[in-house]
Amino acid sequence: MVADDQSGKVEQVQCPLAKRSSPVIEEAVQQLAAADGRLSSWGDAGQLEKLVQEIEGLAWDGLNPDHYQLAVLKQAHARLLSGGSLTPCEAEDISRAFVRALNDLHYGRINPAQQQLIWYAEELHRPATAGKLQDLAELGFRQGMQVAFDAARPAWPAYRQLRKAYKAAQPSKSVVWTAVPTGLKLRLGDVDSGVSAIKQRLREEGYLPELPPDQGEDEVYSAELERAVREFQRRHELQVDGVVGRHTTAELNITPAYRLKQIRANLERLRWFDRDREDSMLLVDIAGAEVRYFQGGESRFVSRAQAGQPKRKTPILKSHITHVTVNPTWIVPPTILRNDVLPEVRKDIGYLSKKHIRVYDKEGKELNPHHVNWSNPGWVRLRQDAGPEAALGKVAIRFTNPYAVYLHDTPHQKLFATSSRFYSSGCVRVENALSLAELLFENAPAEDVALFNQVLASGKTKNIAVPSRIAVLLVYWTAMVDEEGVIQFRPDIYEWDSRLIELLERAG
Repeated sequence: MVADDQSGKVEQVQCPLAKRSSPVIEEAVQQLAAADGRLSSWGDAGQLEKLVQEIEGLAWDGLNPDHYQLAVLKQAHARLLSGGSLTPCEAEDISRAFVRALNDLHYGRINPAQQQLIWYAEELHRPATAGKLQDLAELGFRQGMQVAFDAARPAWPAYRQLRKAYKAAQPSKSVVWTAVPTGLKLRLGDVDSGVSAIKQRLREEGYLPELPPDQGEDEVYSAELERAVREFQRRHELQVDGVVGRHTTAELNITPAYRLKQIRANLERLRWFDRDREDSMLLVDIAGAEVRYFQGGESRFVSRAQAGQPKRKTPILKSHITHVTVNPTWIVPPTILRNDVLPEVRKDIGYLSKKHIRVYDKEGKELNPHHVNWSNPGWVRLRQDAGPEAALGKVAIRFTNPYAVYLHDTPHQKLFATSSRFYSSGCVRVENALSLAELLFENAPAEDVALFNQVLASGKTKNIAVPSRIAVLLVYWTAMVDEEGVIQFRPDIYEWDSRLIELLERAG
């Protein structure tokens, strides 16, 4: 900020918190400092009190109010109430806390690209801008702090619902749930000492009614308990079979405090998504193993999906669809070649012909598989022909990314009926993928639609460009709210929640 010294000269003074701000936040703060009356408005105790209230309310957004100088703001407010005043630096630092809060609420506290949590196609990345932050801040000065914070807060209904559920769940923070013994495999009719712990644990979260005061837990796996276990499994996207095994036990033993942290992590992810979402987009919910296609803001397609195995994770990214490959062939990736195909070929060379896989050298010359030393094949490339049993099915939906992943059809249709659908090597298998591909060409010229259908019927492989650029977002959400307003937790299959929680809890 600028100040006058005793000689009348103008000098630049850096206020204490300036060095801790990002360039974008600092630019917005300096723009506010240059505006007439903005810094002096913090001398109004009523204005500062409203800012304090809104920053305290950030707790329900999963943000820590202390990260926005809450104690300093309260001290300044108390001084104003007692007839004191603010120094120019204090007023500027209040603006800095204000802008930082708006930034974190609107864009997210963590920069996901910087932390390599999301990959963006360069032209689709929307970084924070000082202009947007200044506009939000000006809204607060003109119409009130509540208006500014509500405008900064994501409007996506899923965010508002999860925020409400997070606020309602706060009383559980200090609760301790009963631990369920590990190593169980219990089902209807079993009698085991672990059953009483399961019943007690489910009563604590309301899945079973409370016992009368004079009645103790028994050890019989009853029909009532099975119904409660099934409901718990449904809300946690587990296999709904009523059996308490390893996965159900693991979810039962997650603490209430960690569940709240998990909700915080997903509120942050939804802040990123609110910036990235488009009216027309293909949305892949990795943790939920689901695909949705939106056109003009309207949901046009919903389908189950199969995502990457924990060792071959599907990445989080934003890109745009470039083309659809009709009747795609499949180049076997090096990892799959090494870990999956080679062991099969070494056992039976006929595996290649059964799977319609051809072998090529570096120059693209087809090789006789019987002439290859499969104990040490060197550089070879394997390509599976298109066909009914081909790994990519009838269509593959392509988009720019450094991971060589895409969406595709699959012959493994039965796997869509399972609840934990993490089977692929990173790509996303889509149920009814052909219907989705046809939707992408819905508004294409008639000749493009005809070409698509002709190529599909011919069995030949061809890339066909989509008629307009459609964004594709691959997201990872482990806590959402269902249509009944109940929080649904998904297993953190990739174990990505802990790192994000750690980043959110860092001071600063």
